[in-house]
Formats: sequence, structure tokens, C-alpha cells
Amino acid sequence: MYIYMCTIRKVKKKLLEKQLKKIGWWKYAEDSSHEKWTNGSLKTTVPRHRDINEITAKSILKLAKNNIGEKK
Repeated sequence: MYIYMCTIRKVKKKLLEKQLKKIGWWKYAEDSSHEKWTNGSLKTTVPRHRDINEITAKSILKLAKNNIGEKK
């Protein structure tokens, strides 16, 4: 049995926030470990870390891009 170690890449939270705002999402609440974002009809959470796992960031952006909100 072989275990392959791979490097998990990180995405800067500021970059993710910038992309979300650009496509019409906005932050409506904060918790101790997550921020809550919405486009007016859908909601998602974003971890409150400086660096976010690339896979997590991609899934958040995929949801956001498929459901573009009204620019606020």
C-alpha cells in the first residue's frame, strides 16, 4: 500500500471575497469561524482563515457563479 502525499494549495481569502463581490454576493453575517454570504436567494459559508483550501474555494465559487446575484 502506497500513500501519496500531495501539496494542498491555498487561496487567499481576500481574493475569494473579491470574486464573490464581483459576481453580486455580499457578506450578511459573521460567526467565530465562518462568514455567511448571500446573493439574495442562496446562502453559503466561507471559512474565516487567511488561506482557504483550494478545493473549498473552488466549490464556493462554483456555487456563486451558477447563481449570480444582484450587484449591491
